[in-house]
Parts: sequence; structure tokens; C-alpha cells
Amino acid sequence: MILRVISYLLYLLIFGAVLVLILDTIEPAELSRGPAICSEPVTYHIAGIDEQFDITREELKVLIDNSGRFWSNAAGRNLWEYDSQGDVAVYLIYDERQQLVEAEQGLSQQIQTQRMQFDRLYRDFHQQKEAHEEAQTAYRNRLSDYQSRVESHNREVEEWNEQGGAPSDVKHQLEERQRLLEKEQTELLNIQNEVNRTAERVQSVTQRINKIHERKNELIDDYNNRFAREYRFNQGEYITRGNERRINIYHFQSRIHLQRVLTHEIGHALGLGHLERPGSIMYPVVESGSVRDVQLSDEDLRAIQQLCNRVTRGSD
Repeated sequence: MILRVISYLLYLLIFGAVLVLILDTIEPAELSRGPAICSEPVTYHIAGIDEQFDITREELKVLIDNSGRFWSNAAGRNLWEYDSQGDVAVYLIYDERQQLVEAEQGLSQQIQTQRMQFDRLYRDFHQQKEAHEEAQTAYRNRLSDYQSRVESHNREVEEWNEQGGAPSDVKHQLEERQRLLEKEQTELLNIQNEVNRTAERVQSVTQRINKIHERKNELIDDYNNRFAREYRFNQGEYITRGNERRINIYHFQSRIHLQRVLTHEIGHALGLGHLERPGSIMYPVVESGSVRDVQLSDEDLRAIQQLCNRVTRGSD
């Protein structure tokens, strides 16, 4: 039995798509500024959701309201609320950016599935291999002991034959020993067959591991060829044109990611510009995969409080 050596750890690395996500390209001149912005809530309505997005209007409204609540809580007053005829129109627009995100996520999920199958079979392989090795060692030890006893028995039989035969009592003992040795030979043949079956099971698992291993590597190569590069594109934007005010969301990787983008764009709708500290909600760039939760930074808090002329003590 020949087992292929599998370089397991070598192939677990996926370089990944580095999606440098630009939240928007808004210019400060486009923002509504001044105390008036905080004197009464900015109202919004949901103007459109492309059907390709797997989200309902109700789910989106909850996320938008939660995003607005971050800023309201920070300012100590209601800054954002829903109105069916609200001033700010919110759109979810499906285009090639979201297609790229979904393709990357789909392929990543396939790779993860292959990894899980590989890990499970790899554990099974080691269990089967250990069982086979234990059975093989036990068989070899017993076979060696059996062969020694057979050789000893044969020498004794030859010695008595050279003397013209053994006495009846010795002959009876030799015949009984011969019968037991033949019985043990049958037992050893059965054990040998079972050892061979364990070897076949190990080989079967090995073949399955190698197939999954090869498939996983094909997926990783495909992933790296398609996504192991840097992409830069806008996730969303806040736009003002004359009397029109709108938030366009172009893509998101998860609900928490969408929450992050909405909170950023709502910040613009409230009058905030970009901030310079990475990690702030109002920082203009976020890397793919870096969004774990949505939380205003100290810089975000100061910005909204200053905008509303409510800088709190100890905020710096």
C-alpha cells in the first residue's frame, strides 16, 4: 500500500481579494452644514431596492434607522427619522461591484466547504491509519511467535522421527499441539484478512482526501487568479443635485457591512465631512473583511457634537 504524502498546510493559504472600498467621493461643499441641520431631524425614504439584493424593505429600514440612531445618540438629540416623503432618497443599486463581491463570497464558501471536508477526512484518515498500524503490529507479533512455535514443533517431530517414533503419550501431545497450531493458523489468516481490510479502508480515505485536496487547490487557484489583486471602487455615495438629496449604496458583503456604509453616508447627509483617522466611521476608505462591528470613534463623536454645537466635556 502506497500512501501519497499530502502537503496539507501549504495549500491552506489564500492570498485573497484585497478590496479597498472607497465609501464615497463626496466633496465637503456638497454637505449641508450649520446648526440648522441639528435643529430638526433629517427625514429619509427608501426610494428603490434592486431585486438582486437579498434584503427586504423592512430589513433595510431597520438598518437605516439603527445607523441614524448612532448619530442621534452621539448628539443627544433626534437627527434622523423615516418619512414616506422624506428629503433624502435611499437607493440600493445592483451593478458589477456587487456581482464581484458575490462571486468572491461564493468561491470563498466553496473553498471553506472543501476545507471542512478535508479536515474531517484527514482526522478520519489518522484514526484509520492508527487502527491499521495497531492491528498490523499485533498481527506481526503474533505471527512471529506462531512461526517460532511451529519451527520448535517441527524440530521436535523430526527428532522423534529420527529415533524411530515417539512414545504414545508424547505422540498424543505432538498431535494435540499440531491441531492447535493448525487452528491458530486459521485464526492468523482471518486476522491477516482483517488487517488487509483496514489497509483498504485507509487507502480509500486517502484517495478521497487526495480528490478533495486537488479540488480545493483548483478552487484556490481559481480564486487567486480572479481575486488576488487590489480592487478600488465606491460602496456608496451621498449626492445633492439642486433639491435632490440621495444616498446610493452599490454593494455590501454582509448586513454589518451594509450598516457600516449606511452610517457613513447618513453622516454625510447630516452634514459631516470625511475624517482623517482610519477606523472612524467617516474615514473614506475601508478594506474588505475589516468590518466587524459598527461603532463611532472618538473622532466621529467630536465631529457630530461640534456640528450640533454640543461638544461634551472630556470628549477630546
